[in-house]
Amino acid sequence: LAVLYYWMQPPSCAPKIIDNFLCKSSYNMAVFQGLNAEKQGDHRSAVQAFSLALEAHPDGLLARNMRAHLSKILGDYPQAMVDLSFLIDRNQSDPSLYLTRAEIWMRQGRLLLALDDAVTAISIDPDQLEPNGRKLLQQIFEPIEDFDQFFQDLHAQEASKSDELRIACKLGLAYAYDAHS
Repeated sequence: LAVLYYWMQPPSCAPKIIDNFLCKSSYNMAVFQGLNAEKQGDHRSAVQAFSLALEAHPDGLLARNMRAHLSKILGDYPQAMVDLSFLIDRNQSDPSLYLTRAEIWMRQGRLLLALDDAVTAISIDPDQLEPNGRKLLQQIFEPIEDFDQFFQDLHAQEASKSDELRIACKLGLAYAYDAHS
């Protein structure tokens, strides 16, 4: 009875009971295959399995989260960004999603966007900064060769925004790193 309840409870894949059961079964089987492939280190097969799961149930958060994570590992940043944006739209209070997206922005050389997501993650949960956030902030600032130009770009980007706290936080982090190094 508990298994039947699981397949019947929201979020549903389809309005009809039998269709919902089949959809969730397809989703769960694909997720299990993806988790198994990921555990064996076959990331490409795992991404394919999670993609199949999302074809069956596009709102499946576990499959989308795993596909985002594995896409980042495989260097498929556009797919990872699509999945992370979907996840952030549904759960804006999870700082780890912002830190993951900041890492991808950083890998793409988009440091201001990376810093923006890192600051968002810190503002949600300052404890999340340890240890992944601190390492990410260091990685964001390391490739910057000309801090004066970086600060000018940061000021120009933020000039039209009214959120002075975010500006101050970004600049404070940047200046703190500059002073430390």
